[in-house]
Amino acid sequence: MFNQFLDLFNASTIEDARRLLSETLIEANAYQIGEFSYYGYFTYGPVVDGTLVPALVGQRLQ
Repeated sequence: MFNQFLDLFNASTIEDARRLLSETLIEANAYQIGEFSYYGYFTYGPVVDGTLVPALVGQRLQ
């Protein structure tokens, strides 16, 4: 998914993406969600990092 995102603006590395204008990244993000997300499928979501997000939501609600 990340490489697909980079391809939207012809970047090959995260460093290339960091040099882009915020507006370009926002447009690419909106395009990716609109074109490649299907009903009921979430393109992006929380990632467990052990600190800010200690566990998956379903595990925390048990």
